[in-house]
Amino acid sequence: MNKLCVLLAGLMAISICVIAVNMLPPLAHADEAHAAMVFDLDNKFWNLIDGNGALINIVGPDGHLIITQSATGNVLINLSAKVPNDTGKAAKWDSWNNPWNVDGLIYNIFWDGHGWTTTNWQIIVSASGKLTYAVKLTDEDMVF
Repeated sequence: MNKLCVLLAGLMAISICVIAVNMLPPLAHADEAHAAMVFDLDNKFWNLIDGNGALINIVGPDGHLIITQSATGNVLINLSAKVPNDTGKAAKWDSWNNPWNVDGLIYNIFWDGHGWTTTNWQIIVSASGKLTYAVKLTDEDMVF
């Protein structure tokens, strides 16, 4: 495959795998560090990868989201949901193991007027379809 096709395929996969969150509250302030914020996903959505390797939208009551900020300012995001998995086995996706075979696949996260770009994410889908998504964001990941 020529290099242009590989580049275009990589860019398409990166643009497809954008996570978008509508109207999540701002992150905890420094004096509220270590506090976990728990959300139902009403009126919000996340684009993730299911156990079959397909892009899937997790919307509203389909998922549970926990955001924790450390004293150093790092943010941990954990999301759980039930998704399709017809493979009969667990699946693990990350920046270097994904359905599009793109090394360093980037996820973008947007909320409260800020955006982060990171390769520090992981999705695990059990054989029964329980999805667990985890991402760690640092100040270096913030793009605006």
